[in-house]
Amino acid sequence: MKFEVKPIPLEDPRCCWNTVAGKSAIITGFPIARRQPHDIGLAASLEVMARLVGIPLAITYSGGYILKGRYHAFVPVHRNGNTVQWHIIDMWPKRLEFNDIQRLCPKRLLKSQLDAEALSNTEAIFGWCPVVNNSLGAYSAI
Repeated sequence: MKFEVKPIPLEDPRCCWNTVAGKSAIITGFPIARRQPHDIGLAASLEVMARLVGIPLAITYSGGYILKGRYHAFVPVHRNGNTVQWHIIDMWPKRLEFNDIQRLCPKRLLKSQLDAEALSNTEAIFGWCPVVNNSLGAYSAI
C-alpha cells in the first residue's frame, strides 16, 4: 500500500469548505457516484455540513433560504437540475452578520429557484474549486 500526505490549502478562498471540513483527507480511487462536469466542489449532505458548524435549520432571508449560524452561513448560489451549489461563508472568530452575507454573496438563489421542498430534496455541492478529487474521507488524529 502506498500513500502520500499533503496539506489541504486552507487559505485558498475558492475552497470555502476547507475550514468547515476540519482535519480531512482526500482519497483517490474510492468509488463514488458519477457527477456532471459542472458539479465542482465537495459533495456532502446539507444536514451533515450544517451539523459540523452547529446550524440547526434553514431560514428565509431577503427572498431566499440560507443556513446561518453565529460564525458560518451556507448560501445557495447556483442550481442545475437536482444539484445545488452552496457557498460557505466562514467569519470565525468574528460574528457573522446578515449584511456580511449580502456583501459576500450578492447573487444567490431565491425561493422561486429553490423552494422548501427542493431545499431538502436536492444534492448539495459545497465550494467551487478549480481542481478537485471527487472523494473525501475523514481521519482522526492519534
